[in-house]
This record gives sequence, structure tokens and C-alpha cells, in this order.
Amino acid sequence: MEQDQTQEKDQVLIARDNESGKIGAVTGMNDDGTPKMSDVKSAKLSDLVKFNIRQNPLEAFMSNFLRQCKNPSMFSFFKVAADNYEKEAPVMGEMLKDPETHKSMLEDREVKPSDEISETQKNKPVDESKIDWAELKERWGVDKEQLEKSGDLREMLFNRKSALVTITTDVGGKVQQVDARLSFQTDEQGKVNLVPHLIRKYPNLNEEYNGYKFTDEDKENLRTTGNLGKVV
Repeated sequence: MEQDQTQEKDQVLIARDNESGKIGAVTGMNDDGTPKMSDVKSAKLSDLVKFNIRQNPLEAFMSNFLRQCKNPSMFSFFKVAADNYEKEAPVMGEMLKDPETHKSMLEDREVKPSDEISETQKNKPVDESKIDWAELKERWGVDKEQLEKSGDLREMLFNRKSALVTITTDVGGKVQQVDARLSFQTDEQGKVNLVPHLIRKYPNLNEEYNGYKFTDEDKENLRTTGNLGKVV
């Protein structure tokens, strides 16, 4: 299985007005900071605000919500996968009619504005002036304009990984093209370095896993069936 390649899927928010009990899918924000809400059963997915962890507009939405809304605690937010919205949203809407009863099931879906903002503040942006673009171009074939155009540069400057990018690297004296997700890392001298996160298409079965060393039979079973065939 390829690792570090799966992107967080698009999600939509379902909001609950804790005072009136009104429940709706978020389609935007009103001038007073309160969320615009549409009926969860009839709302069109195309009208809803979609959030993606790589693009991360959720931070901006929550920041505006806290800044503008007169009583932020009046609302609770819950996330639903966009590609499964039609099935999940009605169920989520029913559970939110009695959130206390379904508290354990809703906990993992709740989005807390204060947590989103504190996470953003914790991640100090990378100082773009410390990036040697000429070096990155020569060593990795990374082009600043392409990263800007794709939106990856913004993600990397905010300490997140890019989407898959094709880079060039020297392997045994031979230049090869490989796909990787990219991020920046600032060293003690303040220099910003590029960190490629290469795709691992196959697990390294020669390494121990949680203290267990795979036998030749184990390796063959995993390669052919994907199953060890026993409990270890």
C-alpha cells in the first residue's frame, strides 16, 4: 500500500444552534458571524462550503466565526465527508436533535473553533525570505512558480505538506524523477531546507515490526496474500 499519499477527503460542516435546536448544513457565513445553514436533507452538496485539510480554509472560517459571532458558544459544528454526504447527513441531523444521548458517537465528528485557532497559532509560518530557490531548483528541480500556481507553496509555508510533486534526485549517480510530498524545515541557523516525503510503495519486511522479525514464510505470505496467516 502506498503510504503518505492519501489526502484528507473534502468535508462539509453541519452546525447546531444550541439555543433553538436548529440544525443545518453550512453554506457560508452571515454578516454577524453566524453560519448560513440549509436543511441537511434537501441541501445540495454544490451549495455547501467544503473544507480540505491540505487547502485548510477551515482555519479562516473558524477564525472569522469567532471574531464576528456575538455568542460563539451558541453553535456546535460537526464534520461529514463530502463524498458520503447524502447518506451521512440525515443520520447526523437526527443524532443532533438529541446530542447528549449520542454524545459518544458525535465526539469524533465535532469541530471545535478554539482548537482550530490554537493549532494555527502554534504553527508559525516559514520565513519565505530564508528559502534558497536557486538551490532547490538545482538540487530537486523544484520550481517556485509551479508551487504557487498549484497552491502547494502556501501549505508548505504553514508547516504542512504539499500534494504529490515530481522532483529530480540523484540516485547512484543517475538522475531520476520521483513523486513525493514536500515540506519545509528550518534549521538552527534559520535556513529553510526542503524535505521530500517519498512514497513507499512496498513495506520493508526486513525491518522488525513492534519487536517481531518476519520469517521468509511470513514475507511470502504477506507479499502474495497480504495476510500473515497467523497471530503474532
